[in-house]
Amino acid sequence: MIDEAVKRRIENEADTLPVLPRAVGRVIELISDPGVSAEAVAQVVVGDVALAAKVLRLANSTYYGFPRRVGSIREAVIILGTRALREVVMAAGAHGFLSRELPGYMLKAGELWQHSICAAMAAARLATRSTLVEEGDAFTAGLVHDVGKLVLAKHVGERYQEVLRGEEGLPFLEIERRLFGTDHAEVGAMIARRWSLPGRLEEAIASHHDPGQAKLDPALAALTHVADWVAMMLGQGVGADGLAYRFDPAAISSLGLDEAEILRVAGEVADLSGSIPMQI
Repeated sequence: MIDEAVKRRIENEADTLPVLPRAVGRVIELISDPGVSAEAVAQVVVGDVALAAKVLRLANSTYYGFPRRVGSIREAVIILGTRALREVVMAAGAHGFLSRELPGYMLKAGELWQHSICAAMAAARLATRSTLVEEGDAFTAGLVHDVGKLVLAKHVGERYQEVLRGEEGLPFLEIERRLFGTDHAEVGAMIARRWSLPGRLEEAIASHHDPGQAKLDPALAALTHVADWVAMMLGQGVGADGLAYRFDPAAISSLGLDEAEILRVAGEVADLSGSIPMQI
């Protein structure tokens, strides 16, 4: 039976947690302007000391593979380019809350981050193979698709075991709905709306377990679903819900890809999984 009081509390919490650093939104806004200077972007990043430190740490990770150390934010802005800079700033801004322990989902500290960054890398690589999705959107959707778990985690606890015992093999999203009248995908979309992310990203988060429901950008939703599955397949941040994960094979064909291509992407992400620092 749905606990209505808990459902209302979840909806209220989705309006307050988590929060992206203000500088992240400003940087993304700036780099959408082709005429903006590297100096203007650098000034915004430097204004948030914690964000600046994380951006430098990520820019110097083996994932980006620069031949020499990036020593300043301005240098990072110039060398990375706008697409990679958007990735780095989003990842740096989201790292703090994605690194939390989520006992309700059986995720230790850092495991949601591992899953999210692997999904983001998979999404970006899938986007380069499919002409249907912009790479920056793909990375962002992959990175924050599970953000709703941060709100639901404190309420899930051991209660999902009640449903699992009664309905073995039930998808975890259905378990969440039976307990709370909502699920982590829907709550994640509420958070995306609060962050003022574009509607297509909000939709991709909302439908990442059921991409066939997407209307605004079905390809982005399908790609996010496949990227999520790749991260699960690689054993990154599987948690409790990964044990009852249901994959929609139609998502692959809708992107104009095949299973062999997905396996190649999974191999690439596996090789890169140690290139992004788990603590930044």
